[in-house]
Amino acid sequence: MSFAHSPIFYLLLAVNTLLLAILILWMMARRHYLLPLRQLLRQIREVRYGDRAQIEHKLRPEIAGHLAHEFRQLFAALDQAQNDLESACRATESIVLERTRNLYGMVRQLEKTAQTDDLTRLVNRASFNNHLQVLFEQSKENGADLACLMIDIDHFKFVNDSLGHFVGDDVLTFVGQLLQACIRPGDIAARYGGDEFALLLPLCSISQAQQVAQRIRSLFSHEINKLTPAVLLEQPGLALGLSVGLASLNQNRPRTAQELLEFADQDL
Repeated sequence: MSFAHSPIFYLLLAVNTLLLAILILWMMARRHYLLPLRQLLRQIREVRYGDRAQIEHKLRPEIAGHLAHEFRQLFAALDQAQNDLESACRATESIVLERTRNLYGMVRQLEKTAQTDDLTRLVNRASFNNHLQVLFEQSKENGADLACLMIDIDHFKFVNDSLGHFVGDDVLTFVGQLLQACIRPGDIAARYGGDEFALLLPLCSISQAQQVAQRIRSLFSHEINKLTPAVLLEQPGLALGLSVGLASLNQNRPRTAQELLEFADQDL
């Protein structure tokens, strides 16, 4: 009996056929499943570092293709969620920024209101004293002059008592507008209390302050007649006027800011 017809030959043939089938199946599995899966895993690793575009749209429509499709859907959902979150954050930031601006504006307005006299719109006494302290120290440090004027309305009490507070308020408002028109940017005009007003004039000598005072008094005398009731015109001795007291850093040599104010008040 030849070897080709022996049982061993048929056994070997069967084994070889089986091995060949296994090899073919392995190559098919490797081609259709293992390689796509490896490719998908590689792309998933790349996606983990932020490159989501690496998930290809042309993987085979078997297991790897289905997995890739599910991952694409997952990452699309993640992208949408991230975009929605970023949009919400931008909207929230915009709202917070707008409200912060509004709040800052309200705080600034409150600060301004706290520092301003309601009637004349000049700075109030507390704010004036703060400006006085700052300007006094700066002027002393820089060797610059600083003038202070104290202003009082003559016979204002008679007007307020006999003609009423409405007329008195008109006079105070007029003086506030007059002082604002006569000072420079950087000067400070304040309603110090009642019918008393105060000015701070940085970089202003006593002679220059005298010119400012004369201008204020002249304008007041010229314009106040428009507000003066007839009952006052009939009593020249009670005509409204302004008294002004002057002091300056170089002229009076005050040791403190309060002392400069006191010198101007004494001159008044």
